[in-house]
Amino acid sequence: MTAITKIKGDISEAAINLEFVKKGYTVCTPNGENQRYDFIVEKDGIMQRVQCKTGRLENGTLVFNCCNGNNASSNGTSDYRGDVELFGCYNSELDEVFVIKVDDCARTICTLRLQETKSNQKKFVKWAKDYKL
Repeated sequence: MTAITKIKGDISEAAINLEFVKKGYTVCTPNGENQRYDFIVEKDGIMQRVQCKTGRLENGTLVFNCCNGNNASSNGTSDYRGDVELFGCYNSELDEVFVIKVDDCARTICTLRLQETKSNQKKFVKWAKDYKL
């Protein structure tokens, strides 16, 4: 991991953390970096583990990785099912935070649509606006 990648990840984590606090959540951070989650959010007695991701813009969509190559399985990646409940995704160009349940994502990549599709497809589309925190 390059220093620039680490800095982008730190910025995303800080932006996501701040947005949860603004929305009235309590944010609890683990001691050290050995957890599969970045922090835990709590509101109304419900606690959820959050993995933070940096989203990239591609063809009218916001895309982020739903797996981690650092905890590699036989195919070289490991998804987060069972380890976290939510993905928090930040994109610096949009300066927005999106939150999506892990179980609502594919195992490797999640795509949230920002613009209409060229074919006007609506079915099975995950609209980014529906996941904005």
